[in-house]
Amino acid sequence: MNLTKRALYDLVWSKSMTKVSAELGISDIGLAEICNRHRIPTPPRGYWAKLEAGKKVKKATFVKIGDPALDHISIQGGLSELPEPIREIVVRQKAERRPIERHMSQVSQTLSLETKELSALHSAIRSTARRLRSNSARDSNVARAVDEGMRGIIVGLGSIERTINILDLLAHGLSSRGLAFVPTGKAIKVATNSDSELFHIEETTKQVPRIVARRL
Repeated sequence: MNLTKRALYDLVWSKSMTKVSAELGISDIGLAEICNRHRIPTPPRGYWAKLEAGKKVKKATFVKIGDPALDHISIQGGLSELPEPIREIVVRQKAERRPIERHMSQVSQTLSLETKELSALHSAIRSTARRLRSNSARDSNVARAVDEGMRGIIVGLGSIERTINILDLLAHGLSSRGLAFVPTGKAIKVATNSDSELFHIEETTKQVPRIVARRL
């Protein structure tokens, strides 16, 4: 596949590097190396998340260079060059990833929201959210929700609201697929009619010694 420098610049600023590289049939690392070699600026980390969240972002200016060698880009591995059966598999897998990508975009936006009221949360996680927010759940710098009817959550105090938002998304997502989201006290059970799986959320925290200065 042959592209001009301008065409590749327009591509990498129209969608994420992961999406562009998948469409070209190469890795995102390989795409980044090509852009660097041809002096094509790429979006910085967090660019697309900020754009989706409605924040102001700055697009790098395209600079035309008089060197013809830098303007001609040949990329091997595009979908058009793959055998038909393989191309069908790649296209199908891309289609299957789109709902996941949309869901992850929703996760990113939801996790940036402020504290939700209990009434706005999924009913399956309200008791856990109430416990995490209560003083009785807090032990040192950790909040716990591991009692009867809870969901086996152990997280740092700074992660309480983020964890609640994750649980809320999980509960809504599982419910929409007909899966049960069952508390077991020390874990969460996701169940169907014939199968179940247990998991829990535990955040590793690091204790940092605090130095206190006293006036002599």
